[in-house]
Amino acid sequence: MAFGINGKTTALAAVCMLAATLSGCGGDKAAEQPAQAMKDEIGTAPIDISIFFTTGKPTNEAFEEIFVLPVKKKYPNITLRMAEGKLDELITANQVPDLVYSHIGYMYALDKLDLPVDLNPYVQKYKVDMNRFDPVAIQAIEKAKAGQLAAFPYILNFGGLYYNKDIFDKFGSAYPRDGMTWDDTIELAKKMSRLDGGVQYKGLIVYSLARFQRVAGNTFYDPKTNKATLESPEWKSFFDIFMRIYTIPGNELPNPNDTLGYNPFLKERNVAMLAQNNIIPNYLFEASQNGFNWDVAQYPSLPSRPNIMTDADVQTISITKTSKHKDAAMQVLLSVTSDEVQMNLAKKYARLSSLKDPKFKAAVGEDSPYLKGKNIAGIFKSGIGQSPFRDEIAGQGSTLIDKAFADAYSGQKDVNTALREANEALNKFIQEQARQ
Repeated sequence: MAFGINGKTTALAAVCMLAATLSGCGGDKAAEQPAQAMKDEIGTAPIDISIFFTTGKPTNEAFEEIFVLPVKKKYPNITLRMAEGKLDELITANQVPDLVYSHIGYMYALDKLDLPVDLNPYVQKYKVDMNRFDPVAIQAIEKAKAGQLAAFPYILNFGGLYYNKDIFDKFGSAYPRDGMTWDDTIELAKKMSRLDGGVQYKGLIVYSLARFQRVAGNTFYDPKTNKATLESPEWKSFFDIFMRIYTIPGNELPNPNDTLGYNPFLKERNVAMLAQNNIIPNYLFEASQNGFNWDVAQYPSLPSRPNIMTDADVQTISITKTSKHKDAAMQVLLSVTSDEVQMNLAKKYARLSSLKDPKFKAAVGEDSPYLKGKNIAGIFKSGIGQSPFRDEIAGQGSTLIDKAFADAYSGQKDVNTALREANEALNKFIQEQARQ
C-alpha cells in the first residue's frame, strides 16, 4: 500500500504517539524531563543549605564563585552558606550542617559521628553518571563505608618537584627534568647544597616521610591481619631515602619533625627543590606576585612504582543524615561536580578535577597569568595510585613513623630499633581500638 504525503505524516504521527507513550517523543522534551523533575522536587520555597569545611575552606570570593552562584543560577530559591564554628559544637547544639566538606583521611571520623548519608539512592534518583569520575577517587570513597557512597569526590591532590630557577641559574646547573628517579634527584640535591656568599643553599626538602610513602598506598598496617607493617623492607627503603637526602652536607634538617619546607623555599628562597603537594593556588600564586622565579617538574619516581606521585588524596563533600533538604543538598553536589564548575576550578584555581576526562588535567592553570610558561603538563606524566581505607590506625601510624624518623635522624636510635618500637606501638594501638 502506497502512502502519499499525508499518509506519511499520519504514519509518523502514529509512531511518535506510540514513542511518547513509552518514553516521550521529541529529543528536547525528553532531555528536559530529569531537569524538570529536579525542579519539582526542590520546589520554589526558600531553602537554606549550610556547608561546613573541615579543610580547604575557600575565600569568600571563591565560595561565591564556585559554590553559591552556580547553584543560585539553576535554583534561585536555594541559599548556600558556610557554617562557622567547630563541627563537634555544631552537632552538640543540634546545628548539624547539611553538607560537610572534608577529605578522604577524615571520612572514618565522619562515619563515627554517623553524619554521612548513603548517596547511592540519590545517584539512582537523579540518574547521575558516576562513570564521569576518576575511578581511584570513587574507590577511595567506597572503602570508607562498605556498600555505600558516603561522599562525592570534589578535587584530587597531586605532587610535583618545585624548584627555584634563580638558584639553578646562579650555580649554572641544568634544571630538574621530568622522569627523574629519587636517586637522580638526590644526586642533583648534592650539587645544589652549597654555601655561597654566607648563605647556605639546600638542595632538596621532601614533605613528610608519612606523606612520601603514599606512592606505596599507606602501608601502615595490614587490614586483613590487623598487624602493623612498619618493619617491612619497604619502610626501611623509605627511611634510607630520607636519610640520604638529609645527611647531604648543607642539607641537614634543623628540626627532623619539620619537613614542610614552605618558608625556606618560598620566603627565604634558599632551597633549590621542594617535593610537595599542590602548593600552586595557596602559595605559589602569591609568591609569583612577589617575584619568585620558579617552575615544576614531574614528581620523582620509585623504581618499584614508576610514574606514581601519590595515592588518591581526595577532597570530598558529604550530605548529612540530619539534613532536612537532602534533595537540595544533592543539587549542590551536582553543581560543584559539573563540567562547567570543575573546568573553572582547573583553569583559574589550578585544582585537579575529580572527573576523569583528560581535558581537565590539560586545563590546570590555563587562565592563571602566574602559570604561563610553567611545566604544568610535566606534573601529570605521573598518575595517582589507589588508596586503602584511611582510618585512625593509619593516622596513628603516620604519627609514629614521623617520630621514628626523628629518633633515627637525631641518632637517639638506629633505624631498625626505631621502626621496631614504632611497629610495637602501632600494634598496641590496634589492640586498644579492637577493645573499644
